[in-house]
Amino acid sequence: MQDNRRHPPRFYRALKTVFAAALGEYGGSAAAEAIVRTGRQTLDKCTSLRPENAERFATLDVVADLDTALAESGARPVVSEYLAAISGYVLVPAPAGTTPLAEAVTSLRRAGAFIEDAARALQDGQIDAAERVRLRARACACSEQFVALIAALDSAAADAEGAP
Repeated sequence: MQDNRRHPPRFYRALKTVFAAALGEYGGSAAAEAIVRTGRQTLDKCTSLRPENAERFATLDVVADLDTALAESGARPVVSEYLAAISGYVLVPAPAGTTPLAEAVTSLRRAGAFIEDAARALQDGQIDAAERVRLRARACACSEQFVALIAALDSAAADAEGAP
């Protein structure tokens, strides 16, 4: 692995492992080659940790095609999630369709209740495993609701401005 890379070698090994997981989730490289422009041998080299394949990675279009296919099947776009995470971001699914503003109000009330609940749970500065799992799941749901709210606000603004 080249010395002038932005991330340490473990990041690139993890990227290959994540790509391998995405292929596995889709049904393997043989199944994936039907939806990407790359053949099975090349896909397998992109997951290989062998020294001769250390610098071989999936191209962006292959990752885009594979992660989109995973998301459309109800699975998580694991490579995109990993790339977002190492950049300091969290990947949140976009809402399907538009959310009416009245529905967004209900989501805001639920999110407010969650924030109060989370504040009470974390007030003592300690958290057990079960509480962490419960709060994390609710926080993820709130993130998705906030994304839906942003889409609803954008839609309302476009409607008010007469934009297409």
